[in-house]
Amino acid sequence: MIVCYGPTNYADDTFRNEFYDNHQSVIDSIPLQDLTYIAVDLKAKVGQDRFYCLGVMGHHGLGTITENGARLFCFKWGMIC
Repeated sequence: MIVCYGPTNYADDTFRNEFYDNHQSVIDSIPLQDLTYIAVDLKAKVGQDRFYCLGVMGHHGLGTITENGARLFCFKWGMIC
């Protein structure tokens, strides 16, 4: 089980990039056959614009997308828009 809290939108870009890189490294190090639970608070809002990442989210988003929301979709997590 992986549990973590992500940096806020006000954190330095370098720190946020390192966080996502480190988080991805941990995920990549887990053997595929292992059952893995990931519980995170990424301080991300994905908003209502379903066309930002078509096919990834439904129509029940709230507000507008934040920088961390864009990182969640498009950084290195395989959620490429």
